[in-house]
Amino acid sequence: MSKIDVFIIGAQKAGTTSVYDWLGQHPELEAPEHIKDYHFFLDKPLFKKGIKHLEKQYKFDNKVKLHCAVNYLYFSKIVPERIYNYNPEAKIIVCLREPVSRAISAYKYFTRTLRENNDFSEALRLEKQNKLKGNTKKGNNTYMSHGNYADQINDYIQYFPDSKIYYLIFEELIDSDKQVNIMSDLCEFLGVSRDFAFNFTHLNASTEPRSKIINYLIRKPAFTRVFRYLIPFRVRKRIIKKIEENNISRNNIQIKINQEDYFYLKKYYSVQNKKLYEIINKDLNGIWK
Repeated sequence: MSKIDVFIIGAQKAGTTSVYDWLGQHPELEAPEHIKDYHFFLDKPLFKKGIKHLEKQYKFDNKVKLHCAVNYLYFSKIVPERIYNYNPEAKIIVCLREPVSRAISAYKYFTRTLRENNDFSEALRLEKQNKLKGNTKKGNNTYMSHGNYADQINDYIQYFPDSKIYYLIFEELIDSDKQVNIMSDLCEFLGVSRDFAFNFTHLNASTEPRSKIINYLIRKPAFTRVFRYLIPFRVRKRIIKKIEENNISRNNIQIKINQEDYFYLKKYYSVQNKKLYEIINKDLNGIWK
């Protein structure tokens, strides 16, 4: 039986979800909606279920099969070896975003989803002092280290050659003048028709919820437990995702970022960014102003 072909590995808040949805529109690609951002190769209980648990979510026809999880890049000491052991011929898509704006966007997102209660300065302090324990906290509330792209990509390069890795830049992905050509080139990399017309909708934006009550309910485990035994997994995931998407407004979340934190992050990423430009053979200074 054929294997899952393509892995979109992050970075978090860098357009990963949108790219997965866009590619899922293509008739030659399969990207199951119900396992979008499904951290199989990272989550211990899921991984213990065995690869058949993941594979049964796909139809395994002639389509190119995609798997996506935004924290696969961040947990680069664990995931690349597991993906390689599963499919050494896999193709990897990496979405990157200017790391300071990525950190701020992630903070807004986890504030909205009730997984961050500290102000931005305190959140950075906890991370710097290594106060965050467990994969959930480290995956959600590590705003600085998620932007260490060069170190993370280096771990993937140990397993996958340059020819198997494709880099997408968030700031170009959201540029309406560049989207068509970028996705066309990506399709060529994936070996599918590059003439498909995608519907470009940006998803998972870090904006205010329309209803704080609905936002609170869908974050509570008790809410999902009510449906767990009544509604199949595929349907349950779609329902909750649709509720969440409909509850997102266009109003930007207002937070305070002091200058000291901002310039600290700019300096913090300067070395990492230089390493990154060498790895991907692209100077992003003009894009990441």
